[in-house]
Parts: sequence; structure tokens; C-alpha cells
Amino acid sequence: MNNLLNTGEVPNLFEANPNEKDNILQIVREQANSENYTGDIWTFFINKIRENLHLAMAMNPIGEEFRTRVRNFPSIVNCSTIDWFHPWPEDALLEVAKVKFEGLKLEIGGKDKEDE
Repeated sequence: MNNLLNTGEVPNLFEANPNEKDNILQIVREQANSENYTGDIWTFFINKIRENLHLAMAMNPIGEEFRTRVRNFPSIVNCSTIDWFHPWPEDALLEVAKVKFEGLKLEIGGKDKEDE
């Protein structure tokens, strides 16, 4: 995951079957030509991966295990956006619910009643 985030490549992914890499390059070469790209075809391919691949990872940020993982794989922090999610306070949950349901017609006990 660290290499994928950092470089857009998985090391040695195509080493076992070089024909697979050649097939990919042929397809990508056609796209590169249609976009008038004149550089290295493999670089074009990697850039397309980096532009279009989106990953989501979930980790518990509490404890030594997370700190060790970040030290060993710095791209987790350097090449990504981290969203920290914490439990919401009960009053915040109630306020959001109040705003979302305000003015909504609800049926309570068989009768329509407008939420107050």
C-alpha cells in the first residue's frame, strides 16, 4: 500500500508475466497517441493510475500499533488525506436530527402531525 500511494505502482506486479505488461502498454499507447502524449508510455500509464485510483483505508489511530505502522509506511500520512472520526456528543446528534426533521410531516398514531 505504501508503494501504491507513493509511486502509483505495485512492485514486481508484472515480473511473473512480461506479456501482460506488453499488452497493457499496447492499449495505453493507443490512448496516449489519442491524447498526443509524446513521453514514456509507462509513465503515462502510471500517471493515469495516480489520477484515477482512489483508495479508502480504515485504521484505529489509538495505540502504539498505529504509530509503528505510520513510521514504517510514511506514505500513509504523506500521500493521503486523513479524516479523523470521533464519537459525536449526544446534544450534537439531537441538534442535527432536529434540523433535518424540522418541517417534516410525520404520521403519528394514524394521524398526520407536522413536526414542531
